[in-house]
Amino acid sequence: QALNNLAWTTYLIDYVKPVSLEMAKKSIALERKAYNLDTLASIYFKLGNVNKAIEIEKEALAKAHAPNLRADILKQLRKFQQKKSN
Repeated sequence: QALNNLAWTTYLIDYVKPVSLEMAKKSIALERKAYNLDTLASIYFKLGNVNKAIEIEKEALAKAHAPNLRADILKQLRKFQQKKSN
């Protein structure tokens, strides 16, 4: 979870770098959960890979069970999809 938290922090402060992607991928390798899939998708989005972000965010949505988490992930997914359609 620490790797995910570090990766998410780089997203929040708008300082996403390739190392952010590596941290998120390592977090997924340890535990494939909705919260860290959301982080990975968000980082792909910031790095400009919208298609990959959408693909992963859909997986995150499928794994999310808590209503608040589902709502947050759905909001991100819509943001990614809107960017793709523009």
